[in-house]
Amino acid sequence: MLIYNLIIRAYNFLIYTTALFNRKASHMISGRKNTFSVLHKIRNPGDRVIWFHCASLGEFEQGRPVMEILKRDPGNYKIYVSFFSSSGYEVKKDDPLLDGLFYLPADTRVNAARLIRLMKPEIAIFVKYEFWYHFFKTCNQQNIPVISISTILRPDQVFFKSFGGFYRKMLRMVDAYYVQNKQTENLLRGIGINQVQITGDTRIDRVHKIKTDQRRLPVIEEFMGTNRMIVLGSTWKPDINLWKSFINGNKNGYKYLIAPHHIDEGNLKYIEHHLSIKQIRFSKIKEGFSESYEVLIMDHIGLLSSIYHYGYVNYVGGSFSEGLHNILEPAVYGAPVLIGKDKSNKKYQEAVGLIEKRGAFEIADSSELERVMNELSENSSFYRQVSDAAQQYVELNIGAAGKIGSSIISILNRENARIGF
Repeated sequence: MLIYNLIIRAYNFLIYTTALFNRKASHMISGRKNTFSVLHKIRNPGDRVIWFHCASLGEFEQGRPVMEILKRDPGNYKIYVSFFSSSGYEVKKDDPLLDGLFYLPADTRVNAARLIRLMKPEIAIFVKYEFWYHFFKTCNQQNIPVISISTILRPDQVFFKSFGGFYRKMLRMVDAYYVQNKQTENLLRGIGINQVQITGDTRIDRVHKIKTDQRRLPVIEEFMGTNRMIVLGSTWKPDINLWKSFINGNKNGYKYLIAPHHIDEGNLKYIEHHLSIKQIRFSKIKEGFSESYEVLIMDHIGLLSSIYHYGYVNYVGGSFSEGLHNILEPAVYGAPVLIGKDKSNKKYQEAVGLIEKRGAFEIADSSELERVMNELSENSSFYRQVSDAAQQYVELNIGAAGKIGSSIISILNRENARIGF
């Protein structure tokens, strides 16, 4: 525990230092300072609080389908959400689904005791791979069930190393696991943790709902015209480097929509500098498109999940940078998905599953990109097979949120809630 506490202190010091020149870190520091005052203001004595903790926006989207189920329950629960990342907090601070929103303070014994005392949750739900010793221990001491949902673990993680005894102890503080795959179940059972169910990934329920509620985007339709469109979503500079030769050649007459992960001026200019065909930014659109525009650069957030609907082929970035972004968002629409080839893709169950089913392909370099794109463009039978595989993967895995929500409600209704399955 001493080493863990030292790591937490060192990381906090790093955040404070980084905050001097990094806006996200600065938001995190100021947000953490307000956590306890926020809880003082919003907590009513009669509320039945369910606490979700999400590292960032991606984990929130995984948790959201379960939040919606619990919110509809007659128990009249209040949904409180804590974020570690400022990017998640800033995007969701006005979300009407949430009754309380705050930054997770540093995982110390004092902070954990104070947070739980103020919030008084009936259950604590941590999304995907969030494990915090002092928050878990305090919940255990106060008989508050600790739940982990959409959990995914790998054998190379510290929990399963010979020196990982302390971290295995942390895993054993969780009362129920709802995991994404068989590997995670086997890893947990292998260290004596049996309160495990394979329920799948709740993000699949989320993207299916987004598809159901999908809105038309007339501006995008006008840009496409009668052409097929390739969507490059959540791109980083290495993704642009992969695609630039293919786009500049554009022998198939595609339209391209590029949505960078960060829409700062530097990234936008990088895209513009490396593409030689006619392009326009979304914000520069006035009253209509000239047919000569071949590239639309998105400098606006919030539309990508709907834009994927229009993609003949959808590429999802991040593999060459911080990690693969959400490939379920395009897969749900039943079009081929391409991603950069990197060993880190194995961390993502959806990437592994879609690649195995041949609904998605990893692309290592520009020559491989051209080969795969030519096959998709010229072989209609191959294109249909890939499209069907992508859509079937999503449709066959819908339902995780309903299973988890029902199980959590049954746990909440028990007299002695801290019981496993």
